[in-house]
Amino acid sequence: MTAAALDAPVAGLLRRLADALPAMGGYTGEDADTLRRLAEEQQQRAEYDAMMRAEVEAARAEAGPGYTTQEVREYVRARLREKYGHRQAQAV
Repeated sequence: MTAAALDAPVAGLLRRLADALPAMGGYTGEDADTLRRLAEEQQQRAEYDAMMRAEVEAARAEAGPGYTTQEVREYVRARLREKYGHRQAQAV
């Protein structure tokens, strides 16, 4: 299991701990607030990770134009020839 996959469960644990902290005694409201802030950060990390993974999967599944490297080079050379002439296009 990756660290990112643990973020959401860790966030839940931190929230439960923050809620239970006052009953434990010896801890301040500031301690509980710190745990809640950490829980929120963990939750945001988990949500961001899930969103990025979904975007990567969507990008991988998307069929691109399918140009070969040679086709791209020929296109660039043609554009350079149009703009600068024959000599500049040979450099590409």
